[in-house]
Amino acid sequence: MKEAKVEAELTVQTQWAPHLLEVLKPDNVDLPAGMEISAEVKGDFLLLRVVVSGDEKALLRCRSTLDEVLSQLSLALKTVGQL
Repeated sequence: MKEAKVEAELTVQTQWAPHLLEVLKPDNVDLPAGMEISAEVKGDFLLLRVVVSGDEKALLRCRSTLDEVLSQLSLALKTVGQL
């Protein structure tokens, strides 16, 4: 089976960037093999990077992970009245 690699970067600008980082931290542990997640805050920007390499199943996990991250960010921003 062919190996593939997906890299996704997400930038969110909000005064709540440090808090969003804290919301996402619990999901950055015990990642599946071939998956890397990094996040940092620079000023009012949350910078998130997800890299997945592997087979088709690994790529589907990337999609699921991105869906989960976007859902968490959306809920957090709704909570503070930013969405």
